[in-house]
Amino acid sequence: MQQPTSDILFSKNWSISDFIAIGRQIKKPIVTATDLEKVNLAYQTLTKLKQENHWIYGVTSGFGPLAEENASNNDERQNRLIYHLATGVGVRYGLEITRMVFALRLKQLAQGYSGINPDSFRILMDAFD
Repeated sequence: MQQPTSDILFSKNWSISDFIAIGRQIKKPIVTATDLEKVNLAYQTLTKLKQENHWIYGVTSGFGPLAEENASNNDERQNRLIYHLATGVGVRYGLEITRMVFALRLKQLAQGYSGINPDSFRILMDAFD
């Protein structure tokens, strides 16, 4: 792996050439303390809402036609929700495309709207590096 020649913040707008540079390991996406703070706040909010037994689409319910299904206290149903998305199925992409897609997912998670556990976010960041 070559050393990236420049960094790019998750909080900045990225161009197509930025994504290509990330895929080719020329640029490295950087998470800031502000990004981590947003991730943490969203996780705390989600945790609080779950503790208060709020209905949360895709978290305590299913997706799409299964949105009326209660999935909050059923581990098997939670796992099936993940399988339902068919993640990791199909033809394998090369490293460049994989890095671009992975960086896009990390960029989305760094915005602080997903409710991802901050520890999980850090693990994904470490895996990307």
